[in-house]
This record gives sequence, C-alpha cells and structure tokens, in this order.
Amino acid sequence: MPRPAPWRSLAGSAVLALGLLASALPAGPAAAAAAEEPPLAAMTLVGEEGDRSPGPRSWSSRTAVVRVTGDGGSVHAEASEGAGGPRASVSFVPPAGQLLAVGDYRGTSGGGGERGRLVVTVDGNECLEQTGRFRVLDVAHEGGALTRLHALYERTCGDDAPYAAFGEIRLGVPEGAAEVEAQPAAVQWPDAVPGRRGTDVPVVLRNRASTPVSRGPLALTGADPGAFQVVHDRCPSVLPAGGACTVTVRFLPERGGAAAAVLATGVPGLALALHGDGVAASTSMRLSSEPGDPIGRGFDVSYRPLDADLKAGLVRDHTSAVLGVSMTAWNPQDGHTTLEFLVPAGEVLEAGRTYGPPQVVSYGLTCSRRSGSFTVHEHEVRDGVLVRFAASFTHTCADSTAGMRGAAAFRAAVEPRLPGTVLTSRAAGADRYGTAAAVSGEVRRADEVLLVSGVDWPDALAAGPAAAHVGGTVLPSRPDGVPADTLVELYRLQARTVHLIGGTAALGPAVEAELVSRGFEVDRVSGPDRYATAAAVAARFFPLPQGAYYASGTGFADALAGATAAGVRDRPLLLVRPDGVPAGTPLPAGDRVVLGGTAAVGEQVRAALGARRLMGADRYATSVAVAEDLGASAPYAVLASGQGFPDALAAAPVAALRGAPLLLAARDCVTPAVAGAARRLGVAELLVVGGTVAVSDGAARLSPC
Repeated sequence: MPRPAPWRSLAGSAVLALGLLASALPAGPAAAAAAEEPPLAAMTLVGEEGDRSPGPRSWSSRTAVVRVTGDGGSVHAEASEGAGGPRASVSFVPPAGQLLAVGDYRGTSGGGGERGRLVVTVDGNECLEQTGRFRVLDVAHEGGALTRLHALYERTCGDDAPYAAFGEIRLGVPEGAAEVEAQPAAVQWPDAVPGRRGTDVPVVLRNRASTPVSRGPLALTGADPGAFQVVHDRCPSVLPAGGACTVTVRFLPERGGAAAAVLATGVPGLALALHGDGVAASTSMRLSSEPGDPIGRGFDVSYRPLDADLKAGLVRDHTSAVLGVSMTAWNPQDGHTTLEFLVPAGEVLEAGRTYGPPQVVSYGLTCSRRSGSFTVHEHEVRDGVLVRFAASFTHTCADSTAGMRGAAAFRAAVEPRLPGTVLTSRAAGADRYGTAAAVSGEVRRADEVLLVSGVDWPDALAAGPAAAHVGGTVLPSRPDGVPADTLVELYRLQARTVHLIGGTAALGPAVEAELVSRGFEVDRVSGPDRYATAAAVAARFFPLPQGAYYASGTGFADALAGATAAGVRDRPLLLVRPDGVPAGTPLPAGDRVVLGGTAAVGEQVRAALGARRLMGADRYATSVAVAEDLGASAPYAVLASGQGFPDALAAAPVAALRGAPLLLAARDCVTPAVAGAARRLGVAELLVVGGTVAVSDGAARLSPC
C-alpha cells in the first residue's frame, strides 16, 4: 500500500470545502459545452523566497501547453508557454507496485522502498537531491490511463536551502462556477514559523464566458481565517468577457499547528480551500554524535524554529492509520536532518513506551542496518492532527561501534483562539539540563552565557538578572562535567564567553577545562560563600545599578520570581540572612525591594536596607505580588514549578528578556491567587517550563487548587 507523507493531511474543514464546492457546481449550457472539450489540464508553480525556482507561474491548457499523463501507477505533468517560454514538469511514482490513490505520499528523487519517486524540473534544471510530498485529493483511472487528477505537490532541494517550490496539478477537474475558473483551485503552503513573513501565492480568476461577470467582495471564512491574508486584490468588480485578474494570498500562522480557511472569491459557487501548518515555537531537535559515528560524524547539532527550518507531522498509510511521527530540520550550518519514529506493524505509538531504532538521515547519510531505540515521552493526536510529541533516542549503525543520541519535541496549539483563553506552550526536556536547554531555545543567540550548578541553588540565584543584562541565558551543569544538552545549547547560541557562577565546589575544574578545550572563553565569578558570590555577580554585571532586589539566602522560593523581576528592571539580585545584612552586600541608590515575608527576611533587615517589601501568604502569592508590581497587564507570562529551583532559574532570564513575569505553580494546579492574577493581568500566552512531572497539564491550564 502507499506510504503517505510525514506531513499532516488537510484539515477537515479544507477537505469539506473542496467536497462541497465540487458537489455544488452548476450544470448550465457552458458546463455541457465544456464536457465536449478535451479534459482541462492545469498546473501552478510557486517558489518560496530563496528557492532556485523562479515564479510564480500558472499554466492552463486553455492558454498554454499543459499535459498530464499517467497509467495509474505514475503521474507526469508538464507545462510551457511554447518554444522558449517558461516551462516546468512534475513526475511522481508511488512505491513500487502500487496504484495512485487519494492520500499523502513522501517522495524523493531516488524513490524506492517506502518512498515514492518525486522529480520536479524547472526550465530544464533539476535538483541533485529532491525531497517533498505529493498529496492526491482526487484521482481516477480508466482503461489503464489517468482520466482525472487533483493533486498538490511540494519539492525541497536537498542540495540547497530548504525553501520549497509548491503548487497544484489538475486534469479533468471542474474549477468552480461555469463562467469563471480559479487557478489554483486549492492552496497548501509549506510549513511556516509563526511570526515569519509568509509566501505570496497568486490566484488567477479567469472569465471563460462571452459576457462580463460581476463579483462581490472577497471573504476569508472557515476554521482559521486569521491565519491567512489577502495581500492584493487586483480584480475588478466586473470581470470582462475572456478577461483574467489576480488575487494574492499569504499564509501568516499565528501559532503552531494546522490552519485551514476558505477564500470566497466573490463569484457565486467559486471558492478556494486554503491550508498550512505552523511550526510550533517549541519544536526542537537535538543530536549528539560520538566520534566515529558515520551519520553524525562526531558533531553535536541543535535545531529550533528561530534559526532553522523544522517540520513535524504524522506518517500515515493509505487508510489514514498512524504509522509514526517524522521530523525534518535544516539550517545553513548543519544541513538537513530527518528523524522518523515508526512503530512495527500492528503496534500503536504511545507515550511511555520504547520501540526499535529510529531512522536517522543527517548530512545526506543514513545506514540500512541499525540498532538502538526510541522512547516516547509525549504523544497526542487530536482530530487527526499531531498536537504534541516528544521522544529521546539512541542510534548506531550496525557496522559501527560509535553512535548518537538525541531528542525531538513538537508542540502545537491547534484549537482556535477564543476570547479569554490562554495559548499555552511548554519547554521541557528529559531532565533539568534538557529543560534548561529547551527554554534557552527561546533566545536566538547569545554571546555570553552564565553556567550554574544544576544540583544546588545558592550560587545560581543571582545569575538570572545578570544573564538578562547581557542578553544571554542561564544553563546548568554538573559539578564534574558539562551535560550534553547544555553543551549543544552553548553551540546553538554561538556563545563566546561562559561565566562560571560559583566556586569549584559548585562547578569543578573539569567543567572549566572542558569548556576551554572546546574553544569557549571562560571566567569564574565567585566568593567565599553564597552572599559574597551574589555580591560578586552584582559587581561584575551591574557596576552602576539603579536599585536592587534582596532575597533570603536560606531558601530559594522567593528569589525565583524575584530574579525575573530584577532582570526586567535591569537590577541585581542579592542575598541576605533572615536576621542581618552580610558584610559587603551592595546598597545601591534607587528602588530597593525585599522579597518574601518577615520569616524569610526580618523587618529589621528590611529597615537596614531601606527597602520596600513584596510578599504574599506563601511563595505562590509572593510570585503574584512580584508580577503585579511589574505592571497592570502581562499578555505574555511564564509558569514554572515553585517546588523546585532548576526550571525557574533557567526561565528567569528568558522571561526577563521578554518583559514577562514568572508565576509559580504547584504540581497539579495553581493556587487561587495565581489563577486570579493571570485573569487580572490579561495573560494571553503562557510558556510553561518543565515537564508534566513538575507542572501538570492541569496546572498549565491554570486550573485552581
């Protein structure tokens, strides 16, 4: 049976729109006359900015040379405007011995095995390596020949940047209203990162009638009209006989996940199905390869949407049964990487289970025999769409003793945003080191990074505001060595300087030696105790502060939210004893703030500091007091566990760089104070830091205790 593509299928509303449009076509005299003509053939080609294919282009057999042929087991479409004119061709052959059927297919220029063969040629030029998808919406064969086809295709050059060429192929498929046709009749954009400028697709409206046709205004309807934009409408209110005009549409995803809409052209009975997938901001892929590994060649790589092109989706068979999950990634430094997490025949992909080795293709290399395994940490499919997925894996080629390990994660928000709802994403890893790297991924790059102990908190508390001050992040390390997740993230950030916060008991000489051997500039900021270390951090990064935040040095709870607030206001975080101010603690001019109640920092200490106090009945309420002190509104906020220190410490500089407060949660819920604050602050987007063991899905939904 055909093995469809690792991309998601059309959202239900888009498929329904196509079906309703086809069934509602009028059958007037013009349609009867068209039935006597040869089947209409049409083809479009759009190249994303950066793709080698010039465009956009649109061919119809009414005005150009277009041929679409096939024998049930293949499709070949070619189009040109005559001798010397622009031309293109698309060929697709499903896996050996299979007939073309409605569904999604993966394709490569090599083809064979589980993949179909896909080749796109533009003006006689063909990529050396091509990968892509071929989506069949409608197909019919008669007498061994292809008689009807409606397909969407996408091609990426494996030897070039991952910008796609994409378009539509039609044969004998009615376009819509009898008098007016639209080309293309359906559009599917390549996956896009929310916030990036989308690709413009021109839609040609052509009046085939011998009389003018009136049209009304354009309208975007369907499930996600806000994810699409009409950039230009160059069509008059009356289309002249035989005339053509262009409407340009763009995909601008607001969030991760599938988006579908319908573009009503203003001509009765003529509308287009629009579809695209947004790449969730927390989508990521990490690989750590051992020296001698033939696939990874000893390199550590990390991909994130801000600095790489990532795609993730379900792998299905022709019956729409889920076979697994596929993720692909590309950036200029590391090239292409593909991970496929497929389950054996008859099994189901489930969270908490471990399966056989994944398929890894990196640097254009793969191996036919392999060992290893992958463990699924999260997996959810809703309404046929991949909502979330996370897995870690090991992979070794059978003829090698060196291998790689890594992790992949995808989060999508596929539900329409409703007024008053909160869009939630999660940054999490397999452990505290992976989670810190995941939340650090919200930062594109950082010249300076602060490294702290991942096993104890005293020296780490002051690091968050300092990292925000230099535009960097905080990453944890073990005392005797740098974890792989931390090291990979340092490379991804393109860090030049790593500041070690704390003495050799917190971060030993082996940590410093490893970083130096890998080419990082390293310096250590420390003092004889936690209080002196915080003062040293303040002196190094805040030579002329306008105020400061003070927290107890005997507990971490109050300092977690305070570190974010200090970073937002560009002030240091200093530590004091419950009953006194340690010698050498700076007392800068300006606004001084004590965090926590009198049990944490005594009233006599507050008075000696000349500070005001922010506090609540508990650590959660204190985080609310700190958040509301930052301002009356917070459309974006960060949520982390208040019962442990690592996740919140890593989140502090990232939240501060976005001017966002950090709220604390219990494991399974948030206190009424936190839930109420989120409503009062108008939180619309929430980044949850840590896995569900630290902050459950209920807490992430701000469910009150």
